[in-house]
Amino acid sequence: MADDLKQAADHALDVLAWDMLGIPKPARNIPTKQFVREAVRSVILPHLAPLIEAQVAQALGIKYLVTRDEKSGQFRTVQDGDDIGTATEIWTKVPSTPAFTDLMNRAIDKAKEQEQEIELNAKLEVRWKDTEE
Repeated sequence: MADDLKQAADHALDVLAWDMLGIPKPARNIPTKQFVREAVRSVILPHLAPLIEAQVAQALGIKYLVTRDEKSGQFRTVQDGDDIGTATEIWTKVPSTPAFTDLMNRAIDKAKEQEQEIELNAKLEVRWKDTEE
């Protein structure tokens, strides 16, 4: 386990410089949570707009192009550079509720759980132990 963390830290050091992150190098090259958080942020931030757009697309339902294989009759997703063929259709995936929920939680904060009202009927009796007993 420690070897895996050390390898992850060494790999992260190859990609990112400690000075660039403004974080002191941890002892024994085991990455701290702060280092890992900053490393992940530095990788994600340049791609933030496309990632958000992809999340919104998931929440709405992604549209994709399919074509029917003339030999087998099965539909297949069209990839970049594929020959489209004659029969093509646009399909839509079902909107993703988890993607929508995640966007809403991040945009307007996660909803608080409602406090439950609990009625408790009990009697509390406190007795001090006598030192003479």
